[in-house]
Amino acid sequence: MQTDSSRIPVNRKLLTDIFSRILIHPDVQHEGSLCWLWIGNRFKTGYAAYLFRGNNRRAHRVIFGVFVHEITDGRHADHLCRRPQCVNPIHVEDVTPRENTERGNAPSAKNMRTTHCPKGHPYSLENTRHKSTKLKNGQRACRTCEHTQRVARWHLKYPSAAYRPGRFTT
Repeated sequence: MQTDSSRIPVNRKLLTDIFSRILIHPDVQHEGSLCWLWIGNRFKTGYAAYLFRGNNRRAHRVIFGVFVHEITDGRHADHLCRRPQCVNPIHVEDVTPRENTERGNAPSAKNMRTTHCPKGHPYSLENTRHKSTKLKNGQRACRTCEHTQRVARWHLKYPSAAYRPGRFTT
């Protein structure tokens, strides 16, 4: 739990300015708590933009800093409601970049949650190949599936011969 000294100092002008740009709509909520929708400027990504201390900052980070504590550099503000325009500090959590990625819906997050290949083999240390010249950076390949494909190609090439691992590589 952070102390009050880590919060952004507030005054009436700041609070009036912030709340003049928020719409609290009764139909938009997350786990029973209403979303505070930002009706001010937004970045191209959809996140609320707020001019604070001379810089354009993400409004949810400023508001979280006012009501909870400032998010330090290297940390992320994760939207629990998954709405970039929401600035409700209850819907924002201070997390590590990795945790923020794991919680997301981007391809990298879905890939992190995948524990088995499409054929059902586990992505274990022994059964997984990472980052080679054939794969895009960060992709995984199942060694069991690759071996099965290699044997099948070998049998197509040499239909009458018996397969001997390690003798021929493709």
